Amino acid sequence: MNRTFDDSTFKKFVLADSTINMKKAFTETLEKWKAANMSEVSAYAFAYLPPGVRIRAKVYPVIKPRSNSFVFEYPDDPAIFLYLDPNANKRRFETTLAHELHHIGFGSGCSSYAEKRRTERLSDNMKNVLNWLGSLGEGFATLAAAGTPDINPYEDIFPQEIANWNNDILNYNANLKILEKFFLDLAEGKLSKEKINETGFSFLAFQDDQAFGMWLAGKWV
Repeated sequence: MNRTFDDSTFKKFVLADSTINMKKAFTETLEKWKAANMSEVSAYAFAYLPPGVRIRAKVYPVIKPRSNSFVFEYPDDPAIFLYLDPNANKRRFETTLAHELHHIGFGSGCSSYAEKRRTERLSDNMKNVLNWLGSLGEGFATLAAAGTPDINPYEDIFPQEIANWNNDILNYNANLKILEKFFLDLAEGKLSKEKINETGFSFLAFQDDQAFGMWLAGKWV
């Protein structure tokens, strides 16, 4: 993700008064999350997945400097690292969790042994295309969490991102061309490894993974 982080930075965060003063809020938030109805939340993810897909994952509530949540260790030991956010209301919590659950299901439904054997025979250029196409899973996960493509996915719960969503919807055609050029350049081997990462990660530069999902969803709804 091109994000620098080290032990000293985390130690400073953990020992900061601003973190310590949140202990009560963190504890109360965790207790609320433990009571969540996981079947109801996962139903949003399953609605945007093929029949027969299974979602199996451990959920780790985490306290850290960045407020994003993410999936990790797929497919061996799938896990969701969920930022413990005392400011998140019930809807925001469920939306975030449904988003991450969809990632697990999306990976499960698209990573069969036969599929891996087939992709092994592809050229390096096409492997790069497929690898970065996987990022479109962010858009699918965003739509799943919203429940429909007809609304701003995070309206009222991620107000800081509404302007980004509205702007990207208005620039749909131009943004789609940006993605198209990136994938065509990948397929034709026109980009160095450094340029691939620079261009690919530029789509995430201004926001975290959830907002990146909004960016992609705004081009593919």
